[in-house]
Amino acid sequence: MRATERATPGTMAVDTAAKLTSAMIEQVKKRGYSCLIRYVPHVGSIGAHDIDVAELNEILDSGLALMLVQHVRVPGWVPSNGGFDGERAAEWAKRCGYAQGAHIFVDLEGIAGTRAVTREYAEDWARCVKAAGYAAGAYVGYAVPLNAADLYALRGINSYWSDLGPRQVETRGFAMKQHTQIVIGGLPFDPDTIQLDAKGETPIWMRDVP
Repeated sequence: MRATERATPGTMAVDTAAKLTSAMIEQVKKRGYSCLIRYVPHVGSIGAHDIDVAELNEILDSGLALMLVQHVRVPGWVPSNGGFDGERAAEWAKRCGYAQGAHIFVDLEGIAGTRAVTREYAEDWARCVKAAGYAAGAYVGYAVPLNAADLYALRGINSYWSDLGPRQVETRGFAMKQHTQIVIGGLPFDPDTIQLDAKGETPIWMRDVP
C-alpha cells in the first residue's frame, strides 16, 4: 500500500535532475540510499527530464521513498507569480500520482529580487501547493534575500532543506541537509541527510508501506 508518513530521521536521500531508469534506481538503492528526491517543472519549463508516472512507480516499487522539488530558474532570477509555479508543481505531482499530504519543495537560491518579492513568491507558491492537498517546504541555497527570521515567518512553509552552506532558519531549523555532489552510474546526485528539525519534525514523504 502506498502512503505518506514522516520521513525517518537519519535517512540518507539523494536528489537529482536526471531522468532515472529502473536500473539506475537499483544502483541508488545498492549505494545505501533510502529516498529519492526528484524534480517537477515550473511554468517556464516543459519537464522533459522530470518525474513521470512510470518513474514514480519504479521508485516506489523498488522500496525507496520519494519527495519532490520544483526546478529553480537561472541564477539572477527575480521571483514573481509564485502562485503559477505552485499550481504547476501541484498539477504535475498529481498527474504523476504523488500522494496528497507529502511535501513538495520550492527551490530558493540565486535570487536577484528583493526581500518583499521573494517572500510574496514563496507564500503564493505555498498557498497553491497547500490548496492542492500537498505540504509545502523550502530549499534554501545561496543568494536568498531572506534572513533566518524571514524564512521561519513564511506562511504555509513548514519544512526547510539546506544546501551545503551555513544557512539558518529561526526557531525551526532544517529537516534536511545537502552534501557534496556524487556520481552514481555516470549521473550526478546530491546526497542529503534527513534529520529532526528544531521542532522535532521531518518532512513527509511517499512510499510503499507493508
